[in-house]
Order: sequence, then structure tokens, then C-alpha cells
Amino acid sequence: MRSSKKNILTKTLKLLRCPKTFQSLELTKNNLISIDKKNRYKIEQPNIPVFFSDEAFTDTSIQKDHYNNIYKTYIENLSYPHTIEYYDYLDKKFINLIKNKKFNVFLELCCGSGEGIKLFVNNYGHAIGVDISIKMLNKAYASKPTSNIQYLQGDAINLPIKDNTIDCLVMLGGIHHISDRNKLFKEVSRVLKSDGIFLWRDPVDDFIFWRLIRKIIYKFSPLLDEKTEEPLRFNSTKKQLSRNGLNLKKWETVGFFGYCLFMNSDVLFFNRFFSKIPKIRTIVKMFIQIDEFITNLNFMKNRGLIVIGMAKNTKVNHNFK
Repeated sequence: MRSSKKNILTKTLKLLRCPKTFQSLELTKNNLISIDKKNRYKIEQPNIPVFFSDEAFTDTSIQKDHYNNIYKTYIENLSYPHTIEYYDYLDKKFINLIKNKKFNVFLELCCGSGEGIKLFVNNYGHAIGVDISIKMLNKAYASKPTSNIQYLQGDAINLPIKDNTIDCLVMLGGIHHISDRNKLFKEVSRVLKSDGIFLWRDPVDDFIFWRLIRKIIYKFSPLLDEKTEEPLRFNSTKKQLSRNGLNLKKWETVGFFGYCLFMNSDVLFFNRFFSKIPKIRTIVKMFIQIDEFITNLNFMKNRGLIVIGMAKNTKVNHNFK
């Protein structure tokens, strides 16, 4: 293992635990080994420890196979000019949740190609990205914005990370892929320090119109999995967060007609042809303004397609075993 790679992994090692025994880990050549020597985790090239294995047929294993299969289409979707323009709008709103706040240890959960790690690159000293798909993580590693980033392959509801170690945890579109939200938020609370911040951006369907549209899309798109994907809803999410010591501070929904039209290149084939339209980014900006107007109307509050949210960890003493 090259020195620079080993240094960041060594730095991250003090934050990691065996997801089976909760013990600390030791680094030996190309493996991480639990203190009792009973559990060994291989470090795949380029420098990604693998913590999740398909020992049982679970939602996590389904998602792993799903994203290993569609990762190319997912990455391509991020490169279209109309998608980039709309994401710029969403990213600015997301960044404003913490503005210039600095964190020692930053975690992006369900990180995919590392969008959150790149977005908040000026807000942390040390970052960790966790995803279930090794293929997505390879893409993330290839585009690392700085050297102080460690990627891990692991399960979001059984993280290989010690208690009370993370200052800020971010999820971009990952919550709706996890059916057991209680376990997810329990893990988020466990790894966050007291007063740690949890930020997310995810699909919502409190508005019945979006539920109907999604049911149609999910039936016909091979890139979506209706069985393991469920958009968020305000009341149930607030209760689940509170149950796990996470105090909801922000819930703002954004995105309407423009989001439907320009942000589904990965599931709607015709959407990809928008990239051929001259001045498409100018057109998208116009639709963004329309979406902003609609979602800011009093009777349309919380009826957007995407929620931007923030919660603070209120649990002082964790006891998760």
C-alpha cells in the first residue's frame, strides 16, 4: 500500500470498529482485523476496506447489486447540462444549511460517487464516505478533491464506525433507499457526537400527486426498485428522528415541474435528449424560478418533490450495543 494511502487509512483507523463485534481494528498489510483476530476485512484496490458481505439475502444486498448494475447510468445522469444546472440550485440551498461552519470529522453516508464530500470540501478536516457499492466507491475515489478522504464499503444500518466520532453526517438521496429508518437513524445518532449535525436531501411524497406519479414511474423504470425504495414523509420522519435523539431543525421542500422535467435522466430515457437543446441551462434556470415560486406559496408548503433537512443530535451518552 502506497504511503499516502496508508496515512489516510491509519488516520481513519482510530474511528473504525468491527461491525460484528464492535471491537477496534488493526491494519495488517491489505486487511483490517478485529482485536480478537476473528474478523478480517479485505482492503480492495485502490484503498477501500470492504465491510459488508452477502451472508444473507437482505435489502442491503439488493441495493448493493442494484447500484453495482446501474452505476454507469447514475454517473452519466450527473453529467448532463440540465441536470448540472438544477443540481447547482439544490446544492446552494443545501450548503446554506451550514454555510461556513467547520467540522473535524465529516461523514457522507450512502455517498455514491462522493457528491457530498465534494460539495462540502471546505467544511471539514477529515472526511469518510460510506457506500454499499464498490463500483460507485471506485468512481468516488478516482475523483477525490483532496487527500484527507477515506472511502469505506459498508452497510448504512450497521456502520463500521465508533460511537461519538462524527461532527457532521450528510446523506444525499440515500434515506429513501433504506426501509428500516429506525435502524438508520439509530446509527446516525450513535456515530454523531453530542450536538452533531445530520443533513439530508431526499425525495418526499407528502403531496398525493407525487405518490401517483412515482407509482407509474416505478412500474416502468428498470433503474428503480419499488420494493426497497420509499420517499420520506414529514410526520413519520420527524417521529423516527425524535425516537433516536435527533431533533428536527429544518424541513424545506423544493422542486416541482422543473425537477420532474429535468432531473430524471436516469429513469426517463427521453430526458437525456434535453442536453441537445441550445441554451438548455438558461431554460432550466427559468423552470427553477417557477419551482421556487410554487413551493413558496403558503398552500404549497411541504408539497415539493425534494426535502432539504437538518437535525441535531441530542443524546449526550450513547449506549448502543
